[in-house]
Amino acid sequence: MGIIYFDCLSGISSDMALGAFIDLGVEPDLLRQELNKLDVNGYTLEIKPGQKNEITGIDCKVNINSDEQASNNILGAEKATRECPKKARRRQFKDIETLINKSALPDSVKKTSLDVYQKIANAESNVHDQKVSEMHFHEVGEIDSIIEIVGVAICIDILEPDRIYASRIPTGTGFVNCCHGNIPVPAPATLEILKNVPIYSRGIENELTTPTGAAIIKTLADEFKTLPNMKLQSLGYGIGDKDLKEITNLLRIYQGKIVNQNKVNDLIMLETNIDDMPSEIYSYLNPKLFKVGARDVFLTPLQMKQNQPGVKLSVLAKKENTTEIEDIIFSETGALGIRKYLVQRDELERKSRKVETKYGKINIKIGLMNGKIISYSPEYNCCKNIAQENNLSLDKIYKKALEKRKQLDIESN
Repeated sequence: MGIIYFDCLSGISSDMALGAFIDLGVEPDLLRQELNKLDVNGYTLEIKPGQKNEITGIDCKVNINSDEQASNNILGAEKATRECPKKARRRQFKDIETLINKSALPDSVKKTSLDVYQKIANAESNVHDQKVSEMHFHEVGEIDSIIEIVGVAICIDILEPDRIYASRIPTGTGFVNCCHGNIPVPAPATLEILKNVPIYSRGIENELTTPTGAAIIKTLADEFKTLPNMKLQSLGYGIGDKDLKEITNLLRIYQGKIVNQNKVNDLIMLETNIDDMPSEIYSYLNPKLFKVGARDVFLTPLQMKQNQPGVKLSVLAKKENTTEIEDIIFSETGALGIRKYLVQRDELERKSRKVETKYGKINIKIGLMNGKIISYSPEYNCCKNIAQENNLSLDKIYKKALEKRKQLDIESN
């Protein structure tokens, strides 16, 4: 399985992500060619080698030419320009949506770019108590942010990873000046975006993760975890603007393949018998268990003592996730005890591939034994989204995906 891993050792911003992808191997000429499909002028994409603490990476900057800056000033009041040089041109979400949708970029790039901006728009809307349709972007609506966000989406489309993972996100502390004034770090919009993402602070008084960086990683990452077992194929460093005393200001991206060292996984089974809980609570409980790392959750009907009907709750998990799972079971079910025992699970080798259909690309999960394909399974969320977008039945999309499985047989040989 081909993966990308974001090692956000000093946070993440959109320019650092773009620089890291170029250092990883994305051709600058191809990137510029794709960016030219946007109807955006008045900028240059500067790509050059840089160093932080003698570690070499790519310093990527979007430079706005003087004519574009002048037009920004004309569009806004002199007072607004003086208070915040970028404040004069304030785009709304619909402006950026129109710009991206009217471009000749691939649909996958448009979707990723707009997903990033939608997260920013939702966060800003919540922070400022405004409707998304009425809200204006400040810094994140400028040309440099647009080019960087769309550029990252282009890089993902070029590299086509099966899965994307990321480390925990450091946020920084202190205060930062922006068009809203002197605001705390992490910025309120950044925190809003990073809900349900593992974050931490090193106590460094600097903005380590920006709103655009937060939205990019929240959109791209399938999971936030420590570095998985992998065969490293390439490595990219994106250079940050600031020189930080405490840490090296770099974003590091790994590209490689998952390595299954052993087909046998040691897991923990947690079980408890319940006879006094309303059935509706299970619908609330199960997603919470999956969210903290449960690999499987299932219910088994039981005949309890005194002939009362009951349910055995079983949760399969890795050892490192058991504490959080136990906390949820005890707090949500009223269980007085939990049985735990070690189980072993044999696994097929797993891969993910995309097949092309007339409705778009669909992810297929593949199980292999000794290099031969044993099973195919279209990815549910991918099929669901395509079915909803095209007003078609989910079953029809599943069938269209499986019609293309001969492509997968050829690829596996």
